[in-house]
Amino acid sequence: MLFVACVLSGCMGDEARDEGDAGGPATNLDAGTSPAADGGAVVRDAGPSPMSDAGGRGEYGWDGPDRAHESCFNGADDNGDGTSDCDDLSCRANVPACCVGVSAATCCTRSDTVELPIDTCLGETGACEDLIALAEPFGSPPTVEQEHDHRVLVLRGQTADSGLLVRAPIDLRDEAVTLTAHIATSGAPHELATDFVGVGLVDADEPDELVRVAPRVSLLVSGNRNEVGLLLAGELVMRWPVVDSAFHEYGLSIRPDGRVELTYDGSVVGSATLPLERPLRPVIYGRSFNPGPDDPPPARIRSLSIAPEACDVPAAVTTTRAPVLPASGATGWENVRHAGAPSVARFVNASGEAEERMAVEIDGAIHLARRGDEGWELIAPLDTPALAPAEWAERVGDPALRWTGHTLELFFTGFPSDGRGRIARVEAAEGVEHFSWADVEVLLEPELPVTSYADPAPFTHAGTDYLALREDESATSRLVLYRLDTLARLQVLREPGADLFAFDRDEVASPSVLVTGDVLRMYFAGRRGARFGIGVLVSPDAVHWTEPTGGALVLDASGAGFDALGVRDPAPIIDGDELHLFYTGLDGAQARVGFALGSAPPAR
Repeated sequence: MLFVACVLSGCMGDEARDEGDAGGPATNLDAGTSPAADGGAVVRDAGPSPMSDAGGRGEYGWDGPDRAHESCFNGADDNGDGTSDCDDLSCRANVPACCVGVSAATCCTRSDTVELPIDTCLGETGACEDLIALAEPFGSPPTVEQEHDHRVLVLRGQTADSGLLVRAPIDLRDEAVTLTAHIATSGAPHELATDFVGVGLVDADEPDELVRVAPRVSLLVSGNRNEVGLLLAGELVMRWPVVDSAFHEYGLSIRPDGRVELTYDGSVVGSATLPLERPLRPVIYGRSFNPGPDDPPPARIRSLSIAPEACDVPAAVTTTRAPVLPASGATGWENVRHAGAPSVARFVNASGEAEERMAVEIDGAIHLARRGDEGWELIAPLDTPALAPAEWAERVGDPALRWTGHTLELFFTGFPSDGRGRIARVEAAEGVEHFSWADVEVLLEPELPVTSYADPAPFTHAGTDYLALREDESATSRLVLYRLDTLARLQVLREPGADLFAFDRDEVASPSVLVTGDVLRMYFAGRRGARFGIGVLVSPDAVHWTEPTGGALVLDASGAGFDALGVRDPAPIIDGDELHLFYTGLDGAQARVGFALGSAPPAR
């Protein structure tokens, strides 16, 4: 669905634009005047006022252990600007947890800008090593020509498109990008030939040898029509005349929420919405003619810069479409019904080597696995678990594995014959493949009205150890938070919602907390009907918790394969610049361990 949010005379203000306010629909795609002649161009303001939802005295942004977050989580519009809490610009600017799921410029982190080195070339672009290292020429080879004191790129196609296809893709699920180009035409319409320069984005899997470029989004400067147009999915949604023959700066900004913004010489002249949920590649494309001595010059481009931004979008993950445990081709698993509830610990052993262990529940026992050449594999055979049912537990599961600095610590749920789950903990020295029941410590036993505990999730924040877990009471589930050293119950984190369409309407389970900088993320499972999905809550301080902008749901059932009917038991870890999300996939007959990959949250 295309929606034009403004044209030249009706652009929204900066704060509304940054936060994605829709504005009114355009009534005239043919603006009829140039951007320079239009008095309504928008310039960016200086930001939020000092009196803001981020604290009337500017508390946020100041370092210190006593920094509070009350005014961004109190449900009030403290500065009276029509927005409250994490929807307020000042909270997003100062509280990183308020930026999770937000793709506005306030929240995204600018990466290094790439400049195509047009001015280092002369002649056919295929001979310019610096340029073709970044972009692949296609069609009739574009040429770089000297024009006064600078060099320009001229697209040479007449019957087919010519141009440069940038090699590095942009993943608009969790990246924004701004393309900035300096383009000129002759400044007057002509009938010599097709003559245009386009700058935009095409599908990442387009072949390098393009014949006709079909951009998902682009700006197009036409020399023969002497106008500028904005194209979305092949549809012209905006156009206006070119002012003169000078080079002008055109900017095209695309954000993960699908918002497209067009600028002219630094001022916003229009915006629209077009969801783009796949990797794309920047492209320069066009056609031109060979001018005679008395002909006007063709449309040409002097520079192109590509400025990506990393945005914190939890739902931007991709699953492998096959389980990682058991690995493809593994034998002996035919009679295993349930393999799930993964938990991964990474550490450096006494020899200075990196180690990785996965604890996993397999048919009522807990096993350890390590990553091998062929994927994840069990350390011991299926009939030799790391922790088998024993003592008071007829079944053990819900493992949460972490490294203490010198031992592996395993939290788990033990289920006695009455089914009332208890939370327990046990440790083992590095290199030990089995946990001893003699070392098991029971942490929590249910007492009415609590009927059962499950799904322990330990984490540390600001020097304090916490334990998130599932607590059942009668027919109701909820996720709660304890302080680990005192086992004091602190607060309820999540309960099944009243929203009939919420993914966790009927049940919540399986919390797992990931701490990254100033943001805590609690991934958890939720059920509506018979279908489980995975969601996330965020917090700045382990006290205030909220859904990210756009909702809590991160990963849903695939509808096919091993996770066709549900995903649960999230286990997120950060590996360099990647987010690795392990989970349990359900197909209605059995459970297997799955894996989803995303970008690590950007630092703010």
